[in-house]
Amino acid sequence: MTREPKQFIAHQAGSSGGPSETLGFDELREQNRLKLQEGAAAAQARMRGWMNRYGGGLPLLIAGLNLLNVGNTLATIERDGMDSNARHSLISGLGYTTNAVMALWVMPYWNKHALSHVAKIEDVTTRLANAGVKRWSGNVAFARTAAKLTTRAAGMAVFGAIGAGIETWQIYGQLEDATSTEENLSLKAKMASSGVMGALSGAQFAGALLGRWFAFAWIMAPWTVWVFAIAGVVYLFSSFIAGHYHREGIRLWLYRSGWGNSPHWSSDDEGQADEWRALLKTLYQPSARLEPVTTLGYRGRAPAQVHQGYWLKVALPSMLAGEKLKLSHNASQGFWASASSFEDRTERLPDELPGLADYGPQETRVWQAWLPADVQAPEAEFALSIDYPAALLNSPNGADFVFYKPEADAGGFTLEPAENTPVRQAMGRLFNLTVPA
Repeated sequence: MTREPKQFIAHQAGSSGGPSETLGFDELREQNRLKLQEGAAAAQARMRGWMNRYGGGLPLLIAGLNLLNVGNTLATIERDGMDSNARHSLISGLGYTTNAVMALWVMPYWNKHALSHVAKIEDVTTRLANAGVKRWSGNVAFARTAAKLTTRAAGMAVFGAIGAGIETWQIYGQLEDATSTEENLSLKAKMASSGVMGALSGAQFAGALLGRWFAFAWIMAPWTVWVFAIAGVVYLFSSFIAGHYHREGIRLWLYRSGWGNSPHWSSDDEGQADEWRALLKTLYQPSARLEPVTTLGYRGRAPAQVHQGYWLKVALPSMLAGEKLKLSHNASQGFWASASSFEDRTERLPDELPGLADYGPQETRVWQAWLPADVQAPEAEFALSIDYPAALLNSPNGADFVFYKPEADAGGFTLEPAENTPVRQAMGRLFNLTVPA
């Protein structure tokens, strides 16, 4: 017995008992003493009571992980802005977190009252949760407790249903972006598991509402825990598999190339030219961010955030060093910033920024331009065209890369190259920019 662990990590603060560092060892010793002196039944009873007192560790861990997830989502929104995907993640995360936090409050109360309290209804001994609230009308204390149980369980379940429902919808939207059959099937399994959790939470919510008239013990029955556990395991594994089979960039091009597993281009001369052009666009593709800058001001007498302009950042691959590009004229008022500055949001005005950057041979080149409010309004459309030398890329439709937003302030800060966009800026509206070597 001296080889048993002497720490119990998932200790619930505020609960009674010995010091947390010896809690597990002390309890194990007491259970062994009971088993030797009074038999296995006494030891099992002791174990059940101990779990009821200290079993909050796992729900507390789950609640903490959900809070961490929401914190990461908020940090991402602060850095990259809020697009539809971030909005769904935030709502879903808040639903899951509220559900987990409420479980810390609901489950101990349920374990204490739902099945352990019994009384007679029409001379039949009945557990509290095995009859609806109205059937306890002759027992005021039981009726009040049953009403509290159903209300708390309904509140907990509704947030779980919201979180799982929003996430199921979010996963459904990801299906069209799947890059392989394996990823598509994994996303469908992930969506099904999330849907099962949402449906069960919805059923628990409905069962809690109907608990006014019907028995409601089933909404917290052991089989519901097993369903949530199995669905959670499927969710985790399918998420891992979907991430493994998701391809982008050069990995996606290799998968779709003529010697890949899913050829995308035809084998004739035109198809091979398109395949080669797609490879070059993948290798040379720039990245762009449009970050708003606001300062605290006043509208009338009320304080408000006043729009000052946007920082436009364009990250160019190191292999473009020394090349002469063409960019939209709205990006002409800029400078070469450090490579690390691209991912970090810049909220300072132009006169507060450091000097020009020096680049290593393999470092990304970052062009950072200031777009004042009179040049780029938040509600106006935004377009950025980038054209490479014809020796590198020669797109038949104009500029090689076009970044476009119907409203500059809509969605997140990261821009994606637009396909078939209606905005194609004329070559005369572009300015020359030489990428530093």
